[in-house]
Amino acid sequence: DIAAQRDYWVRQLCAPDPLLGSRLADPARDTWASLRLTDVVTASVTTRGILRRLDGAGIEMRDFLLTALTLTLASWRIERRQPAH
Repeated sequence: DIAAQRDYWVRQLCAPDPLLGSRLADPARDTWASLRLTDVVTASVTTRGILRRLDGAGIEMRDFLLTALTLTLASWRIERRQPAH
């Protein structure tokens, strides 16, 4: 029931955002010039398998990508001994 979740989401919105790194973002230091990218390449057979499973399960690509990002951030925070929730 969505109404039963209201208090939980209000608490989430009122809580301070967790850090995504070891410090707060610094606009003077954290610039496009300092951006690092990581490319990940998967085999086409792997990509086709993922797309087929998403389609078969009725999952949209954007939902899959958002879930992947969420799990990646949680894992990244755990590795750095930060709260993952």
